[in-house]
Amino acid sequence: MRLTPFTPAPGGFVTAIQLSDGQFLIEGWVFNATPFAGGEPRHEPNHHFLTRDETAATETISEFIGWLDKPLGRSAT
Repeated sequence: MRLTPFTPAPGGFVTAIQLSDGQFLIEGWVFNATPFAGGEPRHEPNHHFLTRDETAATETISEFIGWLDKPLGRSAT
């Protein structure tokens, strides 16, 4: 696999792994500064994508990074 396994973003990060069946699992993790259920701030999975196409996986990583533009519960300022 030539994909970057971990890519940081302003509001979280994106992970990419190749599964045993050859598919790529791309997940976008968002930093939630004020979780609904209370407790400490944490990263939560927010976006998921499965594909067998490495080009589509790479494009999805870029797309997820754009979606993770700021942490949840924080203003844009």
